[in-house]
Amino acid sequence: MTQGPPKSIAVLYNPLSGRGQGAAAAEALSIRLESVRVGGNESEYGVRVSALPKPGVVSAMQEINTLLQGAQLCIVLGGDGTVRATLPSLASLGIPMLTLGMGTENLFAKQFNMPRGFGESSLAQIEQILREGNIVEIDLAQVHVNQHVADEQGTLNVESHEACFSLMASMGPDASIVQRLSVTRNGPIRHWSYVRPIMKEVLAGYLPRCTVDVIMDDGIKRRLIDGQQGFVIIANSERYALGMNPIPHADMSDGFLEVGFFPASGIMQAAWWYAKFMLDRHHKARSAGEGAGRGQGEDSQLGGGCVRGRGRKIHVRLVHADLGKRMRQGDQLATMWGRHTPRGHALQVDGDAVHLASCSEECEAVFSICQARVKVIQFKR
Repeated sequence: MTQGPPKSIAVLYNPLSGRGQGAAAAEALSIRLESVRVGGNESEYGVRVSALPKPGVVSAMQEINTLLQGAQLCIVLGGDGTVRATLPSLASLGIPMLTLGMGTENLFAKQFNMPRGFGESSLAQIEQILREGNIVEIDLAQVHVNQHVADEQGTLNVESHEACFSLMASMGPDASIVQRLSVTRNGPIRHWSYVRPIMKEVLAGYLPRCTVDVIMDDGIKRRLIDGQQGFVIIANSERYALGMNPIPHADMSDGFLEVGFFPASGIMQAAWWYAKFMLDRHHKARSAGEGAGRGQGEDSQLGGGCVRGRGRKIHVRLVHADLGKRMRQGDQLATMWGRHTPRGHALQVDGDAVHLASCSEECEAVFSICQARVKVIQFKR
């Protein structure tokens, strides 16, 4: 590391990650680090191992701040959701981090050539990163959501949600699938865990009408999409699940967010888009629009298909028409799949569900870059 070896390391792990191997991996890493030799001398690492608080706990950030007190480096053991939970604290405290990927996709670990899986080779790679890695700073993004929710008397009230992310966020079928899975999750997630939520989404899913504005440095909104049916992906990184690459120009250190709108009138048309993502044919977009910058335009192959843009802020407004009627029809249609509710709106950040009110017909979300940045130890092979 360019700043010299750290004297105090906090090892934070998710007990559910790696099929329950998080604690064992953290203990093995602690033992390994305490015997590491740096520059020919025995290291003076002080290693503290701690389990992360349960996701969704109101005081989670405060608890993580306490676990990080006095640390000069943090090693996070877990998947992308675990990493995401630690980033606000790491950014505010200015503590460099690296991760041992023990989740389903481990996109953050892949982005920075960090080890994945619990084993001797992964522990050895962490040692190498500590010796040879360089600290880089990346953007941390956030989203603020407002929903208009009617109470029992029919009065509309505003319900708000906030979340951070480092990789990507989306509002569409994939977010709804993640939300369905999160409701029934009771252990580690595997790829086959998504089968049932996908089937529920196929039967009951619905795509809202989207309005998307991008906001640049001058603070002026530029309309990208106006009331079209489809789904939205916001990217801070080009990494996406299953090797898909829907927004290939996203850069984690440029201070901008990239947005992609993908028109679809139904779930099958949305599935067609995801098939294109898998084949990586969707990224041949031509530039359009003054001030749009890199990546804004329409897919020339589709003649008015996907539209991309970039900005300091991305404003998304979703409207679900006749939501109550569709929810009743969806319940009747999909009873064979057990208890479920067609999603009015869904949001996922770095693979984690943000639980929005399902009964809201209108939703507004503002995505932006945080002021504080995250220090990451990057290893270039």
